[in-house]
Amino acid sequence: MSRCYANSSGSRKRRACKVAGQPRSTQRSKPRERGSTLDSEITKLLCSFALANPRQGYQKAHWAVLAAGYRVNLKRVHRLWRDAGLKVPYRKRKNKRAGYVVRMGAHHPIGPNITWAMDFQFDATGDGKILKFLTSPVSTKGSA
Repeated sequence: MSRCYANSSGSRKRRACKVAGQPRSTQRSKPRERGSTLDSEITKLLCSFALANPRQGYQKAHWAVLAAGYRVNLKRVHRLWRDAGLKVPYRKRKNKRAGYVVRMGAHHPIGPNITWAMDFQFDATGDGKILKFLTSPVSTKGSA
């Protein structure tokens, strides 16, 4: 816009860019065209790669693009990967099995009609040292 304005009114580029609200650096070079045929070819290759390898991401796809003979940057492949809407699906977490699980420990019985009892016993020796004992006898409920 400012190029046309600068040419038609005869004013300088600085003033034209100020009026248009654009930086002067944008008027020095022509912008690159996006969506070239190379990008569309690489996008097709990425889509076919994603269908063939669903658990592989854009970095492995970059290797496939290089193997196909295209010389492209990893960042460009990543941009095309995102623009195509490609993603690696999340792994589904495995559910815990619901059923009989053998548990061992102080709070879980090791058989039917068996309980654990724990008790601390304190005593002192003749010279004044304190002794502490942890006793855990296994008791059976049904026996006398």
